[in-house]
Amino acid sequence: MFAAVAGAYIATGGNLGEAMSEMFAPPEVVKPQLANSCDPGWQDDRVNSEQIHCYMTRNIERLCNPDEKQALVKKLRDFQRAADSADTRFTMSAAQVAVNPQSMALGMQAAKAEAPNLSSEERAAERSKGMEMGTKMMAPAFEAGEKIRYNVSKEALVADVKDLVQRNYIKAEDFGSNAPKIVTDGLAAAGESLASTCP
Repeated sequence: MFAAVAGAYIATGGNLGEAMSEMFAPPEVVKPQLANSCDPGWQDDRVNSEQIHCYMTRNIERLCNPDEKQALVKKLRDFQRAADSADTRFTMSAAQVAVNPQSMALGMQAAKAEAPNLSSEERAAERSKGMEMGTKMMAPAFEAGEKIRYNVSKEALVADVKDLVQRNYIKAEDFGSNAPKIVTDGLAAAGESLASTCP
C-alpha cells in the first residue's frame, strides 16, 4: 500500500492530495452503447419497460464485451429499483385516497345529486360537481397508477431474459443472490443454455 502511494506521489510531481485522489478515485463508469437510443424516457420512479426491453433486444452481440454485459446487469437492477419505487408510491397514494377527508364530502355530494326534488338539469349539475371532486381527489393515485403500467408486458420482458440466458449472454452468477424479479423468472424459464456465441 505504501509503495502504491509513493508511486502515485512521484507520478503526480509530489502533490499528495492529487496522488490520493488518483489512488482512491471511483472506477470509471462506461456509458452503454445503447444509452442514447434506449434511455430516453427513463424515470427512477416508474416501470421503464420499453427502455429495458430495448437494452435486452437490440444489438445483443455487444454483450460479449464485459463492460456492456456489466452495464446491462446494472440497468436490470436499476429497472427493479425504479419499479419498486413506483409500486410503493402507488400503494401510498391509494392509502391516502382511502383516508382523505374529502371522501365524506364526496359521499354527501353523491347523495345530494340523487335528491328526489331536483330537476334533471339540477341533478346533472350536482353529478358534475361530484365527478369534479372525485377526479381531483383521485388524481395522485391515477398519476401513480400510470407509473406502474407495463407498456411492454412482464411476460415479454421475462422472455427477453430467457433468450439472453439461453444464448449464454447472461447467467445467474452475474446477479448474485438478489436478482431482479424478471431475471429470476427468465432464469427459471430458460433451462439449458446453448454454447456461448461470444468469441
